[in-house]
Amino acid sequence: MDINNIIVGVCNAVNTEFENAVIYTEQVEQGLKLPCFFVYCKKLERQRYRGHRFLAKNRICIQYIPSSTVNMQSEMDAVAQRLFECTRYIDVCENGGEYLLDGTKAYYEKDEKVLNFYVNYDIFYRITDEIALMEELTVINKEAA
Repeated sequence: MDINNIIVGVCNAVNTEFENAVIYTEQVEQGLKLPCFFVYCKKLERQRYRGHRFLAKNRICIQYIPSSTVNMQSEMDAVAQRLFECTRYIDVCENGGEYLLDGTKAYYEKDEKVLNFYVNYDIFYRITDEIALMEELTVINKEAA
Protein backbone atom coordinates (compact mmCIF):
# COMPACT_ATOMS: atom_id res chain seq x y z
CA MET A 1 0.00 0.00 0.00
CA ASP A 2 1.35 3.38 -1.02
CA ILE A 3 2.12 5.75 1.87
CA ASN A 4 0.70 8.69 -0.10
CA ASN A 5 -2.70 6.96 -0.22
CA ILE A 6 -2.59 6.60 3.58
CA ILE A 7 -1.77 10.31 3.92
CA VAL A 8 -4.72 11.18 1.66
CA GLY A 9 -6.97 8.98 3.83
CA VAL A 10 -5.79 10.78 6.99
CA CYS A 11 -6.32 14.19 5.35
CA ASN A 12 -9.87 13.17 4.37
CA ALA A 13 -10.62 12.05 7.93
CA VAL A 14 -9.26 15.28 9.42
CA ASN A 15 -11.16 17.38 6.87
CA THR A 16 -14.39 15.55 7.70
CA GLU A 17 -13.94 16.14 11.44
CA PHE A 18 -12.71 19.73 11.14
CA GLU A 19 -14.87 21.17 8.36
CA ASN A 20 -13.02 23.46 5.96
CA ALA A 21 -9.75 22.88 7.79
CA VAL A 22 -6.57 24.05 6.10
CA ILE A 23 -4.44 20.93 5.64
CA TYR A 24 -0.92 20.95 4.22
CA THR A 25 1.08 17.90 3.15
CA GLU A 26 4.17 19.86 2.11
CA GLN A 27 6.18 22.66 3.70
CA VAL A 28 4.82 26.15 3.19
CA GLU A 29 7.34 28.94 2.74
CA GLN A 30 4.91 31.88 2.84
CA GLY A 31 1.22 32.52 3.33
CA LEU A 32 0.52 30.03 6.10
CA LYS A 33 -3.18 30.22 7.04
CA LEU A 34 -3.86 29.62 10.73
CA PRO A 35 -5.23 27.48 12.29
CA CYS A 36 -3.92 24.65 10.13
CA PHE A 37 -2.83 21.03 10.05
CA PHE A 38 0.27 19.43 8.55
CA VAL A 39 0.07 15.71 7.72
CA TYR A 40 3.17 13.69 6.85
CA CYS A 41 4.84 10.32 7.36
CA LYS A 42 7.22 10.57 10.30
CA LYS A 43 8.60 7.04 10.16
CA LEU A 44 8.18 4.04 7.89
CA GLU A 45 9.45 0.58 8.83
CA ARG A 46 9.30 -2.65 6.85
CA GLN A 47 9.76 -6.06 8.45
CA ARG A 48 9.99 -9.31 6.53
CA TYR A 49 8.04 -12.29 7.76
CA ARG A 50 8.04 -15.87 6.55
CA GLY A 51 7.85 -16.24 2.80
CA HIS A 52 6.92 -13.15 0.85
CA ARG A 53 4.98 -11.44 3.66
CA PHE A 54 5.96 -8.05 4.99
CA LEU A 55 4.71 -5.76 7.76
CA ALA A 56 4.72 -2.04 6.98
CA LYS A 57 4.63 0.20 10.06
CA ASN A 58 3.53 3.66 8.96
CA ARG A 59 3.88 6.35 11.66
CA ILE A 60 1.86 9.40 10.63
CA CYS A 61 2.28 12.80 12.28
CA ILE A 62 -0.51 15.36 12.29
CA GLN A 63 0.69 18.76 13.43
CA TYR A 64 -1.81 21.38 14.52
CA ILE A 65 -0.92 25.05 14.76
CA PRO A 66 -3.58 27.16 16.54
CA SER A 67 -4.51 30.64 15.32
CA SER A 68 -3.92 32.56 18.54
CA THR A 69 -2.19 32.25 21.90
CA VAL A 70 -5.41 32.78 23.87
CA ASN A 71 -6.43 29.47 25.50
CA MET A 72 -3.92 27.77 23.23
CA GLN A 73 -3.20 24.81 25.52
CA SER A 74 -6.86 23.94 26.05
CA GLU A 75 -7.55 24.36 22.32
CA MET A 76 -4.73 21.92 21.47
CA ASP A 77 -6.07 19.40 24.03
CA ALA A 78 -9.56 19.63 22.52
CA VAL A 79 -8.20 19.17 18.99
CA ALA A 80 -6.16 16.15 20.14
CA GLN A 81 -9.28 14.49 21.58
CA ARG A 82 -11.08 14.94 18.28
CA LEU A 83 -8.05 13.58 16.40
CA PHE A 84 -8.17 10.41 18.51
CA GLU A 85 -11.70 9.79 17.25
CA CYS A 86 -11.37 10.75 13.59
CA THR A 87 -8.11 8.82 13.00
CA ARG A 88 -9.30 5.61 14.63
CA TYR A 89 -10.38 4.29 11.22
CA ILE A 90 -9.58 5.81 7.83
CA ASP A 91 -10.70 4.96 4.30
CA VAL A 92 -7.92 4.37 1.80
CA CYS A 93 -8.42 3.91 -1.93
CA GLU A 94 -5.87 1.90 -3.87
CA ASN A 95 -5.90 -0.18 -7.05
CA GLY A 96 -9.60 0.41 -7.57
CA GLY A 97 -10.50 -0.88 -4.09
CA GLU A 98 -11.41 0.85 -0.86
CA TYR A 99 -9.86 -0.29 2.40
CA LEU A 100 -10.54 0.57 6.03
CA LEU A 101 -7.34 0.96 8.05
CA ASP A 102 -7.21 0.83 11.84
CA GLY A 103 -5.15 3.53 13.56
CA THR A 104 -3.09 2.24 16.49
CA LYS A 105 -0.57 3.55 19.03
CA ALA A 106 -2.04 7.05 18.93
CA TYR A 107 -0.63 9.70 21.26
CA TYR A 108 0.13 13.40 21.25
CA GLU A 109 2.77 15.79 22.49
CA LYS A 110 2.64 19.55 22.81
CA ASP A 111 5.52 21.88 22.10
CA GLU A 112 5.23 25.54 22.97
CA LYS A 113 2.89 26.43 20.12
CA VAL A 114 2.38 23.19 18.16
CA LEU A 115 0.43 20.00 18.77
CA ASN A 116 2.09 16.83 17.41
CA PHE A 117 -0.36 13.94 17.11
CA TYR A 118 1.02 10.53 16.11
CA VAL A 119 -0.87 7.47 14.88
CA ASN A 120 0.28 4.22 13.27
CA TYR A 121 -1.32 2.46 10.32
CA ASP A 122 0.36 -0.95 10.24
CA ILE A 123 -0.48 -3.33 7.40
CA PHE A 124 0.64 -6.73 6.21
CA TYR A 125 1.21 -7.20 2.51
CA ARG A 126 2.58 -9.84 0.18
CA ILE A 127 5.02 -9.48 -2.69
CA THR A 128 4.70 -12.02 -5.45
CA ASP A 129 7.53 -12.27 -7.92
CA GLU A 130 6.70 -12.75 -11.56
CA ILE A 131 8.44 -15.86 -12.79
CA ALA A 132 9.37 -15.91 -16.48
CA LEU A 133 8.28 -19.20 -17.98
CA MET A 134 10.05 -20.83 -20.89
CA GLU A 135 8.27 -20.31 -24.14
CA GLU A 136 9.99 -23.06 -26.12
CA LEU A 137 12.10 -26.02 -25.28
CA THR A 138 14.18 -27.74 -27.94
CA VAL A 139 15.55 -31.18 -27.12
CA ILE A 140 18.44 -32.47 -29.18
CA ASN A 141 19.06 -36.18 -28.88
CA LYS A 142 22.73 -36.86 -29.83
CA GLU A 143 22.38 -40.66 -29.75
CA ALA A 144 19.70 -40.68 -32.45
CA ALA A 145 21.85 -38.78 -34.92
